[in-house]
Amino acid sequence: MFGGMKDMGKMLKRAQEMRSTMKKIQKELQETEISSETAKGDIKVTINGEMEFLSLSIDPELLNPSNRKKLESALLDQLNKSIKKAKNLASAKLGPMTEGLKLAGG
Repeated sequence: MFGGMKDMGKMLKRAQEMRSTMKKIQKELQETEISSETAKGDIKVTINGEMEFLSLSIDPELLNPSNRKKLESALLDQLNKSIKKAKNLASAKLGPMTEGLKLAGG
């Protein structure tokens, strides 16, 4: 009769530990800066681990209207690279948390 209560207590304790760990990881992700830049260094994007954009640097020469297509292409490329790096970082940090969990759809 009380065995189920003991198991429930263990589950609640584990859930509290996971919540605490998740908050710690979230804080780490917020504080981690991830940068991506073109080979020439003429565009640099910096985001945090939660994929919030922190800064953007563009070489003034690229702001010339004749460079519009090049600027758009390079900017999108660096934005996507930064987001991919942030996703990989989050997966690496959260992966150990979800190991062994039976999640819906998985």
